[in-house]
Amino acid sequence: MAALTQAFKNIRRSPYQAFAAVLLVIVTFVVGYSLVLFMLGSDRVLRYFETRPQVTAFFEQDIETEILESHAEELRTQSYVSNVEVISQEEALEIYQEQTGNDPVMLELVTADILPPSLEVSTVALEDLAQVADQLEQMEGIDEVVYQEDVVDSLRHWSTLLRQIGLGVTGVFALTAILIIVVITSIRIASRKGEIRIMRLMGATKWYIMQPFLLEGVLYGLLGSVFAWGVVYIGLLYATPTIQQFFGEVHLLPVPPLHMLILLGGGLVVGASIGMIASFFSTRRLFRR
Repeated sequence: MAALTQAFKNIRRSPYQAFAAVLLVIVTFVVGYSLVLFMLGSDRVLRYFETRPQVTAFFEQDIETEILESHAEELRTQSYVSNVEVISQEEALEIYQEQTGNDPVMLELVTADILPPSLEVSTVALEDLAQVADQLEQMEGIDEVVYQEDVVDSLRHWSTLLRQIGLGVTGVFALTAILIIVVITSIRIASRKGEIRIMRLMGATKWYIMQPFLLEGVLYGLLGSVFAWGVVYIGLLYATPTIQQFFGEVHLLPVPPLHMLILLGGGLVVGASIGMIASFFSTRRLFRR
């Protein structure tokens, strides 16, 4: 308790230095929390697209229903195919009506007879898309094969790139925060150099002398992580309608409160560790002499 009281006293004696340390920790954790949420969101987006019908085969309008069904059954027997859905001309018209919002003008121009029947095929893995597309192109009555391999690959590429950039930026900020806390703690130690020497002569233990400085670093980390979590959570709640509208059917938000609490718990552990490590590097020099 005495060590914690001393740590608070150290912070009050130099509030601007303490503010600088906490502010840098806040920036570090804002980037870190945002990166974690981005990683979770990008994984959900990728899973969404990976589980959608990924290959769509359009057939000629006059193809017989029995032939279309036989093609579907042939695909269902393949181990790399997870699902096959047959879309008749009537079902294609219903989909068209949903997409056009039942606009009378648009509905007059389109009837079921001019829409092609199709097969929508989902694969077990993205690597199987090309194989399924090749198989579909060889089938009787095929008109066009469309699949979104490029879309998913592009999403995966950009999400991986942004993760790497985010990790790099977070690492730079974390290292800078550690260095700032090291410098501030070193200044604290230098200002109490005489007092520390007397304490050592009186027989104070290493842990007793180090404890206030270690706790001060831990406080910087804890305060920074908590404030950053609040900033990110409030910003996320504010941006939820816009983000959800942009992604449409991909339900990313709102993030469950339990997940945010887990994120906060992890941030507190990391923040305390950053502060502890930085303070330890500063205080260990006291006992090298």
